[in-house]
Amino acid sequence: MLLVVVLGALALSGCGQSDNPSVQSEPDPSATTPTSEGVDFSQEVDFGGLTFLAPAEWPVHDLAAAPTTCVRIDEHAIYLGEPGDSPECPARILGHTETLSIGPLTDRRQVDAARATLATTINGLPVRVDPKPDVNGALTVLFPDHQLLVIITFGNDRAVADAILASVRPGSG
Repeated sequence: MLLVVVLGALALSGCGQSDNPSVQSEPDPSATTPTSEGVDFSQEVDFGGLTFLAPAEWPVHDLAAAPTTCVRIDEHAIYLGEPGDSPECPARILGHTETLSIGPLTDRRQVDAARATLATTINGLPVRVDPKPDVNGALTVLFPDHQLLVIITFGNDRAVADAILASVRPGSG
């Protein structure tokens, strides 16, 4: 139940701010491609100055362009930006799988960001991470230099989530 409340807060947070997301099907050849058996990480996602590699088949939702989009945790997807004030969500969301959500750190996202208490670096980028991601079924990572909050949800196996996070690098977006 706590997970539903926390992720519901994520879905309802934000103000529709755009950071001009871009998505490419061909990754930068100088980047290290993440691996997880059977997953094609060839979708390059740029947002707010960071680039991630994500599964090629995942749809990308620009929340500034479609503010009524529901940020769901039961379908593989990538969510960029902040949802609008009235997302059109189904009455019930069943299941929990891998998703990637990247958005600006706003006052409304402070509840999510508060879980990221452990200072470390990922690929040379200073971050704060949630030291207990298995509690919420999500990797919650704050990139303070970029003022971005990244939440990568996962189901029973977090290999895909770990691979996405391991691919982060400074980007053009």
